[in-house]
Amino acid sequence: MNVYQLARAQFADGTVRMAPATEHAAWKEVPSPVVELSIPPVASPALIGALLEAHRPSRLTFYGSFLNAPTHGASTLEAILDNPATEGLRSLSLFSFAIGDEGAARLAACPRLTGLERLSLRRGKIGARGLAALTRSEVLARLVGFEIDVGKLSPALVQAICKATFAPGLTELTLHHANDKALSELGGLERLTSLTLSAQDQPSPTLGGKAVALALGRLPGRFRRLDLEVKDSPGAELVAVLAEERFSDLDTLVLLGFQLRAADQAALAAGSIRKLRSLTWSSPTDFVAEGRRFLAANQGLEELRLWVRSFAGAVPVVAQLPLRTLHLQGGSGMDAAAVEALATSSTLRLERLDLSDLGLRADDVKSLLASPWAAALRALDLSSNPLGDDGLAHLGAASLERLEELSLSSVDATTAGVAALLRAPWPQLETLALMYNRIDAAVEPLFLSQPATAHLRYLGLPATLFTDPRLQALTNL
Repeated sequence: MNVYQLARAQFADGTVRMAPATEHAAWKEVPSPVVELSIPPVASPALIGALLEAHRPSRLTFYGSFLNAPTHGASTLEAILDNPATEGLRSLSLFSFAIGDEGAARLAACPRLTGLERLSLRRGKIGARGLAALTRSEVLARLVGFEIDVGKLSPALVQAICKATFAPGLTELTLHHANDKALSELGGLERLTSLTLSAQDQPSPTLGGKAVALALGRLPGRFRRLDLEVKDSPGAELVAVLAEERFSDLDTLVLLGFQLRAADQAALAAGSIRKLRSLTWSSPTDFVAEGRRFLAANQGLEELRLWVRSFAGAVPVVAQLPLRTLHLQGGSGMDAAAVEALATSSTLRLERLDLSDLGLRADDVKSLLASPWAAALRALDLSSNPLGDDGLAHLGAASLERLEELSLSSVDATTAGVAALLRAPWPQLETLALMYNRIDAAVEPLFLSQPATAHLRYLGLPATLFTDPRLQALTNL
């Protein structure tokens, strides 16, 4: 069972349940109404129909994050559109639905979707005809959020979106395969507060910082969220726009692939962005003193993903933020001073921590696990660090009773290290990744006998290590 093959239901009381997509009975009788139902690509049209009828969610999401994910087609779309339970949907996300232009037209004309407020169509093989049907639809007139992925995003297609029946009320827009030429027509969406422009998955750089800056200049709204993804492009023009007062309300900022040099980082630090709760910063440049001042100015940050060539000196600033999520990535790794700054922080409120591939060793892990925030961790990724068996032993001795996800791939561990790791009770652990270590078949009795494995739904190890069917089912087949 692959971790991506789990159906996921979020209930009105805030709890989340996960089960194999073929075992709907695992949470069928739960009385709490379902807010969001997330379904993997392996689910059949019949199962999807049964899930809809039983739970009548307000949000329906289909997902698939692995390369060989099956693609849904017309029969699955019909199972949704023909189901009376669809009338209660407010959000619909169809990832990897190859519905094409005909399916897009069918969706645009479905009277059960008149209450829909958000529609996401990613990898749908939709072209100009399908997009025209969507943008002219009276059924979709209430949309406030729209995500579209077309193979060639032309200026005409962007024009159609800006003139759509739902354009006057549009507050959230995501455009994949964005390019300079198409963005020349983006403008006039007066209520837009959230914008995602992505060119990351294109074979060649077709979207640059200058075009993004010009597009933002034509959009009059006060933005709350910006997700801007390019391929190694200068960021000076973009930074100049972000310094404007109308971006002072930003709470989420994603900058991927921009060359943010010292002068650009200084301009951001001097600008009006001071209310960020979430920041993702990925740049082929170093994170320097000016960038650290920008971090320090946003004292409300709760999520930080910093992927740069070097973040030397940034960790002491990071340690003074009330972060719940932290992901650091840099070729220079983490030195002893950075480890100490994190380990001794009383400000961090971490629940999710990713320090993969930073050169951490067993003693570093021991220091981090003794920190004031460690007991609250729900997800921890220490993959690609030379931790060895001693590092796994430190994890097994730590008090991490809330941990749900643990990734330890490529950490130079052996079966003996896994034995030490599994001495911990791990009362809530559902995901454990141990790929690319020196682990042999002697690990099987450890997983069969230790209480640490009682709640596992995914085990990242080769299925060939196991003879027990239950363990084989948990592995990444």
